[in-house]
Parts: sequence; structure tokens; C-alpha cells
Amino acid sequence: MFNRGLVNVNVRRSSQLIRLASTSSSRPYNRAIDPTSSEGSLLHELKLLSSQPDANVIPVSKELRDYYRQRQNFREVERVSIIKLSVTGNGIALVKSEENDQGSIFVSVPFTLPGDIVDLKIGIHHEAYAEGHLVRVVSPSHLRDDKLIGCKYFNSCSGCQLQMLSYEKQVDFKTNTVKDAFAQFGFDINRLPILETVKSPLQYNYRTKLTPHFNSNRKYLKLGFEGVFDGRKRLFDLESCDIATPVLNKALVEDREVLLNKVREYKRSGTILLRDTTLPSDETPSYTIDHRRIIKQEVGGFQFEFPAGEFFQNNPSILPELVSTISSHIVPSKHKTLVDTYCGSGFLGISLSGKVESLIGIEISKGNLTFASHNAKVNNISNATFHLGSSEDIFESLDATDIDNKETVVILDPSRKGSTESYLSQLSQFEPDLVVYLSCNVFSQARDLDYFLNKTENGQKYEITTVQGWDFFPQTKHVESLAILKHKGS
Repeated sequence: MFNRGLVNVNVRRSSQLIRLASTSSSRPYNRAIDPTSSEGSLLHELKLLSSQPDANVIPVSKELRDYYRQRQNFREVERVSIIKLSVTGNGIALVKSEENDQGSIFVSVPFTLPGDIVDLKIGIHHEAYAEGHLVRVVSPSHLRDDKLIGCKYFNSCSGCQLQMLSYEKQVDFKTNTVKDAFAQFGFDINRLPILETVKSPLQYNYRTKLTPHFNSNRKYLKLGFEGVFDGRKRLFDLESCDIATPVLNKALVEDREVLLNKVREYKRSGTILLRDTTLPSDETPSYTIDHRRIIKQEVGGFQFEFPAGEFFQNNPSILPELVSTISSHIVPSKHKTLVDTYCGSGFLGISLSGKVESLIGIEISKGNLTFASHNAKVNNISNATFHLGSSEDIFESLDATDIDNKETVVILDPSRKGSTESYLSQLSQFEPDLVVYLSCNVFSQARDLDYFLNKTENGQKYEITTVQGWDFFPQTKHVESLAILKHKGS
């Protein structure tokens, strides 16, 4: 039930509401929204909240949306109760509508928690919700502990959302995010084996890569991240990041002029790379800003080399446990072949190669394929072969191999947008014994698994044995997810 007694005690407008038909935005309001995106998952969450009997939520009119798209327009609302922490990491408030005294609108408020009573500025409006900016916490939630906040940029920087929440509660939030994602795509979460989210060994100073933004104004040059000020987003100077490794923080301060000189080589806005290159054996920490520099990363006794600008997990501290967990599902007496699809520079496949007789890596990028082969040689992996595949027919390269699908484990670790129906159909036709799906977006993972299980040729022959969140990015809303699917006939 919503607590209406704490909502909208006082409202102040920046100016009178006017109709702006002549200045209406040409941007389409009814654009298609990916349900696996941050906005898509938020809209699904708000739809569920609006179905509660005392919500009485009404859509925001086009006139009001147009009005608040002008940067100078906002309204102030006092003593608003935060009713939920959404999957976006923002609190959700229910505020009386300006257009209908009997109706309410949702407001998404960064840096707030359920139970907080806050004063807000409300700016940009969308059809289903408005964007709020926290002015002050009037009465804190029992969940809030501001003594935990170590970063001076928190409450403005958009990088972290949860520093005021205990780490135990952060992990609970991420487990619930996994549950919400699978529920959104039709799974019965009471019957699904969703485990507690795995904690990161490091909660701060874990991130080995930063990409600070810079603006195009060389007279007032800024190097940092996007922040939220007075309800509007803009770039601000950043001199430290509590979740980045110490050497990257040192670079932001001591080498700032070097970084700014590099930025001045470009006429437009963009990003600059900061990649930690320190190895455990190094006496002096180091970093690079060169995308093409080949760096080394040691994980679980293996060494990996790749260009600094290419993808590699940014929290190495959690990777050994991830590999160990996946390894525990591979049975050497049964599983003879490991197929690592979209294998990148070979991290997962090479780390697990000792559990099987043969490793087959498939990659659609020639550059990544070269480094995967190189990394196998660096680690003296003799049972690995790597093949160039295509996104249209990624399993085609397996046709010439003599492998038994019933003795095969397939790994997929796609980008945030998830896999494709074509890939999932091919995977179903191949019919391996075990499927390991690691995802950086649990919502696209849930969508893909719904499609695989219910809409592909052999999907009904599989069952999900494990779904588990992994906290690769403490202090943020983000959660990785590992799903294990087993063939019922094995």
C-alpha cells in the first residue's frame, strides 16, 4: 500500500504551466523501447506498481512533457516518500499530478532508498514518469547509512548509485534484480533455482579500466563523467573514483595535465582510456592510455594478453571464483568438448580447458581470434583450436569437427543486447549436453532463455539448473548473471 500522507505536502513551480504547441519537441514520444534496456525494465516495473489499487497513476500529457523539456522549467516538491528502489538503482516516488488533483505520477529519484522522505526538484517528464533530483533527505530510511559514502562526488556522479546502502543490502538488491528480470519474461521465480548473488572480494578500488569523458570547449576543458546537477545532466571534472584502482586515481591527479594535453589533440568531445597494466609481480603500479598497447592480465594462474582498448572484465578480483563455479558444472567423465562461442581473447575457454579433452573457440572478430590463439600458446594449452565464425551461422565451423554434441558444453557470453534468435536456434539444433550463459544484462538473458526454452526446436529438452547473480560492480546497480542449462536426457 502506498503512504499518501507523506506525498506532496508542498509544491512550488518554477513558472506557470503554459501550452507550448508552437515549440513542441519534434522528438517522437511513442518510440519503440527495448524491454531489456534500463528504461524498458523501469517501465515494466512502473506498470506493476500502477496496478496497485490505491496508486491512481495517470499518464503525463504531451503539453506537460513539452513544457518540462525546456531546461529552465522545473517544480519543487517537499516531503516526498520513496516507495521502492527500482532496478535502475533509483528510488521511485508517487507524486500528485499537476493536471489532475485525483491522480498521481511516478518520479524516478537517484540516490534515494525506500523509506526516505525527501525534498525534490522535478524536471524532465516522460509519459509514464518524471525525472527527479534530490535536494535533501528530510528523514532518512532505516536502510540509509550515509557514513558508508566515501566518494566526494556521490549524489552527483552517475557512476555509482548504492554507496549509502550496506554491502549486504546491495547484494540483496541485485538478487532481487535477477528475480525481477526473469519474472518480467514470464518465468515462475518461485520454481526457478535463483541463488544469492556472489559477492565481490573487493567493494572499492576494483575497476581496472576507466574512460573519462571530455568536452569540446578547449577554453573550459573538463575531464570526468556525466553528473546530475539541479535535475540536469552535464559533464563535471573528476579527480578521483573510489571504485577505480589506486593507480588510475593517481593518474587523474598527478598526470592530469598529461591527460589534458592528450585531449587537446582532438577537436571534438570524446573519451580517453585509462587502463591499469599492473601485474602482481610489479613493484611499481602502471597504466596506459594507448588503446593499441598490448597488456597482460593474470587470472587464476593463467596469463592473458590483449590490446588495452579491447574488452576484458574490469573486476579481476571476482574472476577466479567465477571460473571455479563454472568448472564445478563440467564433468570430465562426461564432457569431452568445450565450445566457447564469441570467445573474445579466450579467457573463459582457456581457464576451463583443463576440464575437457578439447577446447573449440569461435569468434567473429579476426583480431580477437588472433589473441585467443596467442593466449592458448602463452599458457601452453595444447588441446585448443580457434575458428572464425559469422553471426549468421556461428556453429558452421563445427561441421568439420568430430565432436559428440552429447559430450559437449557450450559457453556464451554476449554483449548487453544479448544473443540473437538465429544463434539460439542454432544452439538448440546443435543440442549440447550443457549450456553456460554468462550475461552482463540479466534482462536480455531472461528474454533469450525464454526464447530458447519455449520457441526453439529442442528447447523443451532443457531445464535451468542454476541462475545466480555476480556482483562485478559493487556500489552500482549493475549485476552480471550466470545461468546453467542442462539437457534433460543426459
